[in-house]
Amino acid sequence: MQKNTEHTLNLTMTMILKIGSARSMIAAALAEIAAYRYEAAREKLRQAETELLTAQRLQVRRLIENAKA
Repeated sequence: MQKNTEHTLNLTMTMILKIGSARSMIAAALAEIAAYRYEAAREKLRQAETELLTAQRLQVRRLIENAKA
C-alpha cells in the first residue's frame, strides 16, 4: 500500500510541476510577444505545449491505474 501511495504522490507532484512550468513558459511567451520577439514566443509556447502534454499523459496514466484498481 505504501508503494502505491508514493507512486500516486509522485505522479501528482510531477503533474503539478509540469503544469506550473507550462504556465511560466506561457507568461514568458506573452512577455516576448509584448517585446515583438515572435520567434522566441513561439519557442516558449512549443515548450509549454510539451510540458502540458506530459502532464496530460501522466493524468491519463493515473486514471487508467484507478480504473484497473
